[in-house]
Amino acid sequence: MKKKIAMILALAMLAACTLAAAEGATQALPGLKEAQETLAAGKDFSAAYYTEGTGFKADKVEISDREGMSILWGAVNALQIGERTEAPAEGAVSAVSFWFRNNTSFILNFEGQTLKTADGEYYTLRNDEPLRSAVKELTDRYRLTVRIEGHPYVLGESTPQDMMNHGWGKCSVEADGTFSFSDYDGDSWLYVTTEHGQPDEPIRTVNAFWSDLEIEYCGFDGAYGTGWLDDPDAVWSTDGLTVDERDNLIVDGEMSAWNHWEGLGVWLTERFGATLSDEGITEAVVPLSDGRRVYVSTNGTPVYISLLPN
Repeated sequence: MKKKIAMILALAMLAACTLAAAEGATQALPGLKEAQETLAAGKDFSAAYYTEGTGFKADKVEISDREGMSILWGAVNALQIGERTEAPAEGAVSAVSFWFRNNTSFILNFEGQTLKTADGEYYTLRNDEPLRSAVKELTDRYRLTVRIEGHPYVLGESTPQDMMNHGWGKCSVEADGTFSFSDYDGDSWLYVTTEHGQPDEPIRTVNAFWSDLEIEYCGFDGAYGTGWLDDPDAVWSTDGLTVDERDNLIVDGEMSAWNHWEGLGVWLTERFGATLSDEGITEAVVPLSDGRRVYVSTNGTPVYISLLPN
């Protein structure tokens, strides 16, 4: 992964320098200089996001790992503004944002392959391929990642041994090679499989249907966050309540903030055409940009996620 990051950053910066030399000076990205100065002052990133669409139901990819943020930052630094244009290029409305540890941010808004400035002007983009490639790679990784007790595990990359090394709960191996993880009381179970049932092999499947551990997938964690307007669990909820109504019920103790997984099923249905199985399980196949596919399902429960064979 680190070699891949170094290669992407090197290619991005080489392309940027070559383009600048060939075409002369170009406009700087709005706010980039200030963001670079913030980093130089030692105020590191706290998170980065890629958002596609508008409103609270826009698809948001969170990048919280150092490697992912470095990939995205390198691609943004290679980006250049071309000519001003009267109309945006066709394509999705999207945004890339970085948040710093001093609570400031750096945000770029796009319409298709056009940059949209804060005052509503549009500019063509140059050397935007590194950014497009980075967004695809990071979105794929996000769709493959499930967070368990705060630790991210990536299908096809992380291993059961990685989970054991984090030291939470107990682990046993079933006769069929399934790894069964539980909390220390043995009351909550989570099941993990690999291709051959070996602890150092990449994880193929995580089944958290019966788990009370802290599980998160694509922003869904089964909990309503009070005062959080774009909490995916609340945004995709089927309870028909407004944000204020729901928050008041939780604060007054009339509604639990936990174990609300219905929104995950709605999101899978609207975004990826999920269907109901004969057992009433909501299941979808999520395509990745590199041709791989991920099976994702829920039964009003934490997620079941599996990397399908090619």
